[in-house]
Amino acid sequence: YANLTIWIKNINEFRPIFEKSIYTIILNQPEDLNPGDVLIQTKAFDEDGDSNGEGLSFSIIGPYQKKFLINKNGQVILTSKFDLRENIRMFYNLTLMVVDEGGLSDFSNLIIYINTSINSFDSIFGCANQGVRTELSSSDRKTLLPPLYILVSQKKNLFNFID
Repeated sequence: YANLTIWIKNINEFRPIFEKSIYTIILNQPEDLNPGDVLIQTKAFDEDGDSNGEGLSFSIIGPYQKKFLINKNGQVILTSKFDLRENIRMFYNLTLMVVDEGGLSDFSNLIIYINTSINSFDSIFGCANQGVRTELSSSDRKTLLPPLYILVSQKKNLFNFID
């Protein structure tokens, strides 16, 4: 008689999969958000991994890694305050990646829409205080809300456009 020991090695045959291929969120009044605020919860599953998602690593790929981060629980977090005077974007398109312990991965997109009303632009750009003429009365402005988007990238561009 002989003793036989068999070691079974776990094979990583399934890649993690995001719950959604595209996540979307609309941020109303983004200037009121603060660094550390959770914007959205994402989820990923791995058939040959832990049911709680242990062993999965999340990351953001691309140019917005300084503005947003994704933690080990899949929460997308704001890392710096939105300053609409510096950069007005209508949306951010983030590529999210999840990797399991075996190196298999999946990707998803997160589209963050920025919803800003004309009242926000008035206070940010100081239109009323600068004596800028407008064709809209206060009651007309209320009928336009929400939202009125102005496609400019900087404050000075708006003033050049109005002048």
